[in-house]
Amino acid sequence: MSCFWDEKLTEKNAGCSKYSEYYRYRIRNMNRLMSEWMDRPKCSTILKTDLWNEAVGHDNALSFFRNRGNTLLGVDISKEVTAVATANFEKCGEKFRFVQSDIQTTPFKGNSVDVVFSLSTLDHLTPEENVKALIEIRRVMKQDGHAIVTVDNVTYLFMRALIFRLAKKTGMLGVLGREKKEETLQSYFPYTLAEFKSFISRAHLQLIHWSAVSLLPNFTHGVYVVRNRRLIETIDLMERHKMFDLFKYELVFHLQK
Repeated sequence: MSCFWDEKLTEKNAGCSKYSEYYRYRIRNMNRLMSEWMDRPKCSTILKTDLWNEAVGHDNALSFFRNRGNTLLGVDISKEVTAVATANFEKCGEKFRFVQSDIQTTPFKGNSVDVVFSLSTLDHLTPEENVKALIEIRRVMKQDGHAIVTVDNVTYLFMRALIFRLAKKTGMLGVLGREKKEETLQSYFPYTLAEFKSFISRAHLQLIHWSAVSLLPNFTHGVYVVRNRRLIETIDLMERHKMFDLFKYELVFHLQK
């Protein structure tokens, strides 16, 4: 798995992101949810469960937690991703420690982290691996700590995750794209709300809030959103409405011990 993400990073850095506007929009909505659920951390220890965003640099995934009093920790299964993310953060003058590690067995002490931030990491793990990862998240969290966890949603309106799941089950991944894309999808496990709630329960974590972000497909943000203020306002209203949550692209969970 580590070699796979090393190769993906090389491919990604060969050109700029096609969806940078989408990623900014996604993080903006993530930050909105977190500000509703918890105070912005100060003098806290933050753990991020993968470092892809920090290595690629096409969004500011940790913007909600960037505070000079905070210490940023991070793990990633890829040696190359960890190294590039470390090099990027060394330029920022912040307190951080990034290490290569599996999220299921991190090197950090128990009860040592104020906030765990897992941004679309666990939808690359099988159900049993998810339970192990959530148990590890619970172990490192302080008693009054928080975890913000996101996974891709099978019931997304535009059916991307559902199509991938069905293609995997029927052995039809090859029809969705090239060999490299098929390899990517083999490590992709989107979940339904009910499925992920069951993982949370098995890990003995408390679900405090859940919501979702990103109703429209990512390509629409590059084509339309940046040019049409009225459309932006309409999408923002839909993003804020709970009735659409089951049909958005990414489920978001707020967990505590």
